[in-house]
Amino acid sequence: MESGHQELLARLRHAVETGNLAVVTGHVGSGKSTAVRATIHNLDASKVL
Repeated sequence: MESGHQELLARLRHAVETGNLAVVTGHVGSGKSTAVRATIHNLDASKVL
């Protein structure tokens, strides 16, 4: 995975862990939805409502 995607995943995880809102923008096909799904998939299931 490219370093930009790694940074996005880290920022999304930080937003979730700190209870903040994250806005993801980018070109069509750049992996926005994939990154959000990966973040959701990696969340601790016991902490998800």
